[in-house]
Amino acid sequence: MLDFPPWKVFLIVAVTLWGTLLALPNVFAPTTLGHTPRQPASQAPADIAAYTADIAAAEASNWPGFLPNQQVNLGLDLKK
Repeated sequence: MLDFPPWKVFLIVAVTLWGTLLALPNVFAPTTLGHTPRQPASQAPADIAAYTADIAAAEASNWPGFLPNQQVNLGLDLKK
């Protein structure tokens, strides 16, 4: 039988878990991820209000800050 040293098993498990954590944002909807909103295009009251609402939604999300919050950009053949 194959007998791997414990440090190799630990390394394989750690790399697999790290990769899974980094790929996790692709499983959730963008609204769940607490994305950082972009600056408003103009100083119009409607744009400022939308920006403020985006900031509040991002702060209210339960997504941990140490995990990435960007999803993979899909190519044209995969977009709906």
